[in-house]
Amino acid sequence: AVTEIEEQLLDTGSISTSSIVFASGSSNLDLEDTTQLDQVGEALSNWPQLRVEIGGHTDSSGRDSFNQQLSEKRAQAVLDYFVIKGEDPERFLAVGYGDTRPIADNSTEEGRQKNRRIEFIALEE
Repeated sequence: AVTEIEEQLLDTGSISTSSIVFASGSSNLDLEDTTQLDQVGEALSNWPQLRVEIGGHTDSSGRDSFNQQLSEKRAQAVLDYFVIKGEDPERFLAVGYGDTRPIADNSTEEGRQKNRRIEFIALEE
């Protein structure tokens, strides 16, 4: 059976993880995040040749330079987690986008929380 995550990857070429949400100013993963990451890793294991971009994102709070660094740290934290779990680091590209790609309104707390996220995008070979 195809999981919801695999279906998302097949349909759109990307996986948006709305449940991996960082605290403001933080790049720390918590236990709930690692459960979601395990599910993503399991889905990706069905396509071992697929290269994947791990995109880190922030809300618009803070300076652009800080947000850029923070988004890179978030993507790297996810990559580090996958490597600890035995994934090949060469398979992934960790990229930070700062606050340049919001998916929600940064003027509300709920919107800012949605913007502090990780996205996985299948890369063309």
